[in-house]
Amino acid sequence: MYDERVTINFVKPKNAGGLHGANAVCNIKNDASGEVVKLYFKVDDETKVVEDARFKVFGCPVTIASANVACELVKDKTLEEVLQIKDFDIISALGKLPLNKIYCAIFVEEAIKATVENYYSRLDKENKKKEDNSDIK
Repeated sequence: MYDERVTINFVKPKNAGGLHGANAVCNIKNDASGEVVKLYFKVDDETKVVEDARFKVFGCPVTIASANVACELVKDKTLEEVLQIKDFDIISALGKLPLNKIYCAIFVEEAIKATVENYYSRLDKENKKKEDNSDIK
């Protein structure tokens, strides 16, 4: 039914679970399928390189496998490089997917982008807070 790479990434996902010290997190729900993906990235604030990535998923085997592969794809890449990862990169890493399961890779691509957005949003808030506090003396 599925490529062996899907099965391996579903049955023995190396990146499942939370991530202590994560500084970028997303939690998104696919309203159509009801699936939920939560990604955790630990990003080096100076180099903007993803040092580690983990996931939690409530969803089908292909979504779980896609999230696991996505975590592998983002590791050791800059956030700029991470934003270049597309659904077809996830699909390629998993082998052939049935047409009715392509949405899983698309959904995980959206989660990657949301995680990067969360990182920059957090930085903006921290910088704004520092600016506000520097005015108080």
